[in-house]
This record gives sequence, C-alpha cells and structure tokens, in this order.
Amino acid sequence: MARIFFNKVDRRPSPFSTLSVLLAIAAILLMVLAGPGYVWGLWGEGLNSSPEISRRVLFVTIAFFASLGGLALAIVGALHAFFSTGRRRGFRTLTGTVLSLVVLIPVALLLRTAGDVPFIHDVTTDLEMPPRFLHLEPRLYDPNGPRGVQGGPFAPNYEELHRQGYPDIKPVTTPLSVGSATGLALSVAGDLGWSVVDVSAATGRLEATDITSWFGFQDNIVVRLREIEGGSQLDIRSVSVVGISDLGANAARIRNFLTAFESGASVLEE
Repeated sequence: MARIFFNKVDRRPSPFSTLSVLLAIAAILLMVLAGPGYVWGLWGEGLNSSPEISRRVLFVTIAFFASLGGLALAIVGALHAFFSTGRRRGFRTLTGTVLSLVVLIPVALLLRTAGDVPFIHDVTTDLEMPPRFLHLEPRLYDPNGPRGVQGGPFAPNYEELHRQGYPDIKPVTTPLSVGSATGLALSVAGDLGWSVVDVSAATGRLEATDITSWFGFQDNIVVRLREIEGGSQLDIRSVSVVGISDLGANAARIRNFLTAFESGASVLEE
C-alpha cells in the first residue's frame, strides 16, 4: 500500500483514476440508453409499456451507483496523485470526477424534486369534476387503480396531496366565448409542442399528448371550456401515462399552459 501511494518515480496512470473514468463512462452510457436510446428506437418496444419503464428505471439506478463508485475511486485517485509526481494521474482523476458528476448531479436533482412534489401523476384544475378523456386513455395500465381508467390517481389521499402540493393550480376564467377560447387553447398547445389529437370549438374540448424530452414518457392532456356568465371557464388535466410520481412534470406543464393562455387572452380582449 505504501508503494502505491508514495512511489515518486512510477508515472503510469493510477489504476484508481483509470477505473474511475471507466465507471463514469459506463454510467453516462447507461443514462443515454435509459433515455434517448429508447426514444431513438435503439432497442426495446413500447416506450410507455411497463417492462420498458422498469428497464429504464433499472438503467438509471445502475448508472447512479456506477457514477457514485466512480467518484469514490476518483477521490482515492486524487490521494494517489497527491503523493506522486505523475501529472497524468491528476488528469485522469479530474476526468473521472467530472464525468461522474455529469450523472450524479442530474439524478440527485431528480431525487430532490421527487421529495419536494406530491407523489401523484394526475394534476387538474378541477378536483371535484376533472375533465374526462374521450379520445385518449389517461393511463395505459394502472395495477393499483380502483377507480378505473377515468379515475386516474390511485393514491388514497390524492385530493389532499394535490391541494397541498398545487394550491395555485385553479380554473381560469376569460371574457372570451367558448369557441374563441378553444381556438386560443389550440394555438397555445401548438406553441408548446403538444400533439393535438382532437379539438372541438363547438363543445369546447381539446385533447393532446406531450412527450418528455429525455426519457420519452408520454403524458395525456385534456382541456375543457364551459360557458359561464360573462365568458367562459377553462379547466385542464394532465396525466402521466405510466409511473406513480410525475416529478412535478404535469403541474409544470399546466402552469406553462395557463400562463400562455392568460397572456393570449389578455391580448384578444383588448
């Protein structure tokens, strides 16, 4: 052990730093396979099927621990480099540290987000009478869902979690007619990159899908507009097709939509 750490002559790359780099590269490859690899169709079938989701979660988990191991070895490599004169050892230590952090930091942020948001996958502006899907199923599979396909959430305290986590997500009212508001909703959906499946200005409905950028998860959205005195009221619902926690994605999507809709409505009202 003393020879490994105190050798002043041996300029060969540190085995600790080398292994750190290899583990970090493996972790990055696993993250790519877990996300874009499936989106690009490199392997697997059914981006939103249960087996494929399980594999992606497994890849992310292995990548996290591989990068953690890479960082630990980089620290050992740093001690090795400190007691040696070989610059290459320091370079590989730095490389292993940076590559490990490339995986560790995003995964750590995801875990932090998961702890900060409600553990649900169905978000809406109307908890009493959420908009219903007519052309899209909110869940492709829901093994624990006692309320059926339209029920969506299966957390026993879903309403409480929703109200505590997203008190700001509420219906929006506008002086616009149902038809005009539906047209505006269609325009906003297009600007946000949603794929519109069905829209009806007569009934004030819009259904669309949105795909998350990295993992390619599909979320389904339904917008409902109802006539009220002096204009119309908009309600929206965004549901993750798979998974239990959406990591706040559905709430963020709804907030973005409502902000853009209200901005557009204010322009049309002038």
